[in-house]
Amino acid sequence: LRGIGGVGSAMFSVSAIGLLIRMTAPEQRGRAMGFWQGGFLLGGITGPVVGGVIDEISIRLPFFIYAGTLAAAGAVGLIQLRATPLADRTHAAAARTKLADALRNPSYRAALAANFADSWGAIGVRSALVPLFVTDVLHRKPIWTGIGFLVVSALNGATLLPAGRFADNIGRKPLLVGGCLGSGAGIAVLGVWQTVPGYLIGLALLGVGSGLLDVAP
Repeated sequence: LRGIGGVGSAMFSVSAIGLLIRMTAPEQRGRAMGFWQGGFLLGGITGPVVGGVIDEISIRLPFFIYAGTLAAAGAVGLIQLRATPLADRTHAAAARTKLADALRNPSYRAALAANFADSWGAIGVRSALVPLFVTDVLHRKPIWTGIGFLVVSALNGATLLPAGRFADNIGRKPLLVGGCLGSGAGIAVLGVWQTVPGYLIGLALLGVGSGLLDVAP
């Protein structure tokens, strides 16, 4: 069942981002991506909080509530997209780009590399290693993991919309480079400055850097 959910998640992500790009003009895409990522961030913050409360009632109940929210979102898609035909197929066929051709584009390669690095840092380091870092290196209670994640999420969210405006008005390259440098510096701080202040500063840098990388690529 988790595998089926993974397939559904991939279908949703690809189609939704494709729709977002199609609906927005190039000069608005940075802000559109900022709002889009803000929705993910809000869900990521509130989901564990609500789930933790509901879990006290029943360990099964969060699964049913999650299924219900997905059904509601799917119903919104059915209603709102009922009269939206696909783009003109002739134009789409003429504009189609093969993957090999796309990979020759340096901007496309830069976007792929930045997105991979951001996901590696956000999921591989933050989600998998930070809880172990808190207990095994800082020797602090697990609540400090939640505090650190809150710092990342708060600064990530605060960065999204300003970064979107910057991308639309000035350009994406400074955000992409700055986001990589900021996130990289934050992760490096965790490895070098192994104290509570270093932990919070490192995650703050990671939050800002990942906010930039949520928009730019």
